[in-house]
Amino acid sequence: MVRKIVMLAVAMAAVAGVRAQIGYKGQLLLEAGAGLTHVEGVAGTVRLGGFLSEHSLLGVGVMYDRTTYDATQDDSFATSQWFGELHYRYALPLNRFILMPGGGLLLGAERCDALSKQGNLLPYGNQFVYGVSAGVSAEYILGRHWALAVEPRLCYLIRTHFDNLKLSANVGIKYYF
Repeated sequence: MVRKIVMLAVAMAAVAGVRAQIGYKGQLLLEAGAGLTHVEGVAGTVRLGGFLSEHSLLGVGVMYDRTTYDATQDDSFATSQWFGELHYRYALPLNRFILMPGGGLLLGAERCDALSKQGNLLPYGNQFVYGVSAGVSAEYILGRHWALAVEPRLCYLIRTHFDNLKLSANVGIKYYF
């Protein structure tokens, strides 16, 4: 892991003078990220977006969240959520950095284990879930097509058995083509 971070830092230094050509109408963006949620879950995203203008980005994606909840007497159970996402973001270029505040609609499914770790029957069933999300992506441009991104996101799930509000933070890479 340390070796990968050092290699990434060397690559970032090598391309520090290169400017990316991003944000023109018709340009596409592919991104992937992974991170954590505030309830010690793991989260991940894969998105595809297209620039409608030099600042407006509209896209679709898939989000995944897996969380293990603690219950009483050292018991626990796992849940997972899959979402399809339709999102809009507004790009604010700041030299080698780009801020992209935005939000989106979430539609998906929620699954919960039928039994807890200790074998207790759980009252939660699998169900359709939906909600909205808001966040801001902070990108560092690596080169003509690549950028590193950090994205904190707040999701409000209107229909769920668990946390209506979920805060997550992803770190990922973006490719502009």
